[in-house]
This record gives sequence, C-alpha cells and structure tokens, in this order.
Amino acid sequence: MDDKYLFDIPIYWCKQEPFYKTYGKKLNTFLKKFEKNSDYPLAEQLRMSLTDSFWRRYISPWRFNQIVGYVRLFKTGRQLRGELWFVSAKRMGTSMKHKHFSDIGKAFELSVYKDETSEKIFRNVLKQLKNIKKGNGKKYLLDIETFENMGRFVDWQSLMDS
Repeated sequence: MDDKYLFDIPIYWCKQEPFYKTYGKKLNTFLKKFEKNSDYPLAEQLRMSLTDSFWRRYISPWRFNQIVGYVRLFKTGRQLRGELWFVSAKRMGTSMKHKHFSDIGKAFELSVYKDETSEKIFRNVLKQLKNIKKGNGKKYLLDIETFENMGRFVDWQSLMDS
C-alpha cells in the first residue's frame, strides 16, 4: 500500500509576537552596548550592518527558523494519518543551528468512509489537528493556518479513491 504525503504542518517552540518582541529588546540592548563601548552615536550605515549581523545570529526569521516539529499528514489506504516529527534538541530556543528531526510516532489516524463528504473529512482532520494543538497547551504552537486555508478546497473523497 502506497502512502501519499499531503501536508506538513509546522510546530514552533514559541509564538511569533513574543519572539519578535524579545528580538527587538535584545537588538536594542546590543546596539546600545556597542554605542556605549565606542563612545560615539552609531552612524546609520553601521547601525544597519550591526542589525543585519544580529538578525543572522539570532536565527531569524521566525516562520522558517523557529520550527521544532511537524505533523505530517498522509493517506494510506482509506485512512488519513498524522505523523509527529520533532527535533532532538535538549533545549528549544533561537539558536538551534543544527536541527535533527526524528519520527516520534502517530499523532492521529482517521478512517474515511465512501459516504463521507469532502467537507466532513476536512472537518474531521481539522478536529484532530486542533486536539493536538490543545494537547500541547502553551508549550508549542501548531500552525494550522495553511491547512485551514487550503484543506477546504481539497476533494478529499477523490484523493482517498486515488
């Protein structure tokens, strides 16, 4: 039986807003410290260069570099399954440079019946994803935005028949 991979849904170690808020504070502290050590106000060109350097060291942007896991949604036979992948880091944070993702196991599985509508299948998968999101509490952020935006347009029943 061939598996068909459908969506990879990212999991972040923190939410976007607090990440950028902390980044802004740390950047300001860094620039002020640099300025204090030089005894001169920073020229705009130097400020931009330091900001760019800090940005790269801070491992930004958030959307692509702060991911610590995925739920991989796939079809196998008449089932839709979510597979959980997570980094094997001891500590989550901005400077996780060398990420290695490991298969943690099954997050969920849904049997799909021939009489179910695509809308119902989508709602069932979304419900499973929201349960994972709830189960993580405030520790991690499961970003289901892309799935919500695209999943409603998928002909799930035809996909299950293929």
